[in-house]
Amino acid sequence: MEYTSPNQWPNLAKQINNFLIKDFINPKREPIFRLVWGPDCLEKRYGEFNIHTKEGIFLKTVKGIHEVKKYWYLPPTWIIEKWYPPYPDPELEDGGVNGFYIPIFVYAKGSEVLPLNPLVAEIVKYKAISPALSPALLKSISDLHEKEKEEEIDKYFDDLADEITIGDDIAGRLHNKSGVSLH
Repeated sequence: MEYTSPNQWPNLAKQINNFLIKDFINPKREPIFRLVWGPDCLEKRYGEFNIHTKEGIFLKTVKGIHEVKKYWYLPPTWIIEKWYPPYPDPELEDGGVNGFYIPIFVYAKGSEVLPLNPLVAEIVKYKAISPALSPALLKSISDLHEKEKEEEIDKYFDDLADEITIGDDIAGRLHNKSGVSLH
């Protein structure tokens, strides 16, 4: 399946981002973790840039600060980023004084784009907080999600069973001639 738009999963993306941004903020009150759509990410970089006409004809090379795509090397996909404290970087417009968001997980394997998955986001966040997370804790996170899914499925079938019971009751009354059918 081809994933080329952030609008394919707006609610899921919002749910994952809400989970990622809670609990941890940087000194500028921005989230430490965030989910971003790669093609929308731009950054201002200092360097040498080739200038072309609209037709693609090379005009000249200029040095300076230009806004460029941050993830030009990735397919269009979702990315989990983590904020890191400032360190000097002469290639960035602000010199790195505001810190950086760096990708820690890309929803892609090579050129194959992967679907959004809240469990993956949860594991990535906890692994980034504590790289020494035990396999047992990771399994318990996975088990918790499985239990939530099972409870959701059980509730669905319980509700469905209630509807069937109501339908059976009406059918029984009609069969016993104690109910009336109006057309």
